[in-house]
Formats: sequence, C-alpha cells, structure tokens
Amino acid sequence: MSYRTFFLLVFLVNTAAFAQSNVVTFEPTDTDPEVTIYNLDTDDVQVVNLKSYLTTAAQAGTNMVYYDPRTVYPNAFTMTGMVTGNQNAILTTDTYVYDYGNGYVYNGWYGWTVSKQNMGWNPNWSADEKSAAAYGYGTYELAAAPGLGKDSDAYAVCYVDIYNTAGYSTLDFATPSDLEKIFVTNTTLAAANIAVGNTFSTAFNHEGDHFTLTIKGFTLDGEYNHVYSPDMSVEVPLAVFADGELTLLDSWKEVDLSAFTGVDGLDFYLETSDVGDYGPNTPYYFAIDNLTFASAAPTRSGVPEPSTWALLVLGMAGMAVYGRKFSLKE
Repeated sequence: MSYRTFFLLVFLVNTAAFAQSNVVTFEPTDTDPEVTIYNLDTDDVQVVNLKSYLTTAAQAGTNMVYYDPRTVYPNAFTMTGMVTGNQNAILTTDTYVYDYGNGYVYNGWYGWTVSKQNMGWNPNWSADEKSAAAYGYGTYELAAAPGLGKDSDAYAVCYVDIYNTAGYSTLDFATPSDLEKIFVTNTTLAAANIAVGNTFSTAFNHEGDHFTLTIKGFTLDGEYNHVYSPDMSVEVPLAVFADGELTLLDSWKEVDLSAFTGVDGLDFYLETSDVGDYGPNTPYYFAIDNLTFASAAPTRSGVPEPSTWALLVLGMAGMAVYGRKFSLKE
C-alpha cells in the first residue's frame, strides 16, 4: 500500500468516525446509572446505583412497577441525564410512586425513558387485542408503534404531563447545536386509544379529529428562559381523521429540522381534539429516534470519545509519516 493510499484511508476513516457521531440513537451506554432516591416516609435522600438498588429491592420482595427499572415503591426517585448513544442530548425522567397501605400502588411518571419494548401496533389485531392495548399502561405505554427503533432496538419514549410541568417536555443539549432531522412516531398505547378508544378516550371517527406533535427549538436568555423563533417550529400530525378516513402514524416519520440552528434544546408539545372536563383524553405519549445533528456533536464534556482520539492520532501519524517520506524525496 502506498503512503498516499494509507493517508487517504486514514482520512476517510477519521471523517466517517466524526460524521457518525452526530446521530442520537438512544442506545443506553450506562447499564447501572446513579439515581437520587427520595424516601417518602422519612424524607431521606440517598444516591445509589440503580441496577444494584433494584436487585436488592427484588430480593427483599419489594413491589416493582413497570418492566423497566424506573420505579420502586414506597420510594420515589428522579433520574436526570439518562445516558444515550450521543451525550449531547440529555434526557430527564421524574417518577413518583406511592403506597396507600391497601395493596394499591399509584404510579406516575413524566419526561423521558429509553425503551427496547418490542410491542408494536398491529392494525390487524382483533377487537379484544386492540382494547387491551388501549388499556395497556405499564406495557404498551412504553412501546413505539413500529415495534423497535429506526435502525436499532432502542428508542426514546416521552410522556408529556401537562399537570405537573409547564405543559411540554424538553430535550436539552449540552452545547448549542445545529440540527438536521429527527424521527417520530406514536406509542402503541396512544395508537390504540386513537383507533378504538377506551373508557376514558374516544376513537377518532369524526371529521377533524386529530393528535398533533409540535417541536420547537429554543435558545436560553440570561435568566434561562426558553426563547422561541417562528422559523424553528414544526408540526407533526400523529393522527388525523379527514374525508371519512383515519390516518394514524405507526411508522417512523422523518422530520426536517435543518432550520433549527444554534438551539439549546427542543420542546415538545402535544395537542388532541379529544378533550374532556379534566383535560386531554388521548394519552400524551410519543416516541423519537435518530436525532441527527448537522455536524458531529461533542460529548457532554466536550472531549472526543477514546476511539475518536485513537483514530485522530492514527491520522496525524499517517500525515507525519507521509510528510517525512515526501521531504526525504525532496
């Protein structure tokens, strides 16, 4: 192999390495994250490793809620900065679990979680199967309608709690960023409620029924308020009933975010036509995957990954060797 060929290959490998790092695939990279545990009885606070804590709780016979390790009663914990495939995107999850002393556990959460739940929406399901999915909190709640993620098993699920938050969910960035695109879809729980309804929700079968996701890019002012620009906002129809037909998003939809430049994060709003006396009846859930930055996004610390450093050093070494070869010829 000539030195020119070696240098070209190293350059291409380095370029590919940096280019690939701009996609957030939401693959967890930390299998045992640290979380803060709040004891509701004693107000004690402790920081623990989640996996170890759940193992101990399971051995002690503590009741656990959901399939994924977010909640353990009678405690509540907040998981901040859930690790993703690209640490420039920062997920936060808030979870609360209460024991009423009669065997009944109320559980609720809002924000984000990483899921690999493969329980996609199937329009050919029987009426009973669709009904079960419409009541499927704790199971179909965390499942993306297409099944798995866009290009891998993992994806991110969000619940927008309009009662305990400002009415939207936020995806923060470690540094101001230019974006390229994102993929969005319904959860199986939301899809089932839209298709067949349940005791609380109504199926979309009237002209104008709709479920809409709005994504807004924001910058932060001096007091850390979210500042919006009309050019950095996009609406995504998750479900629409028009001309006598229901169009339900049950695949990954690519959304262009190329107009979102220099943003400190994204805010996600949901809006439904199915609203009752106590607020929205459609479950306020959606899923995202493959958030893509316009250029390679830095890690949270601003330092390239070790593998990237290795490739960079290799590339520099190749340049040095090639430069020396060229100078000797001269």
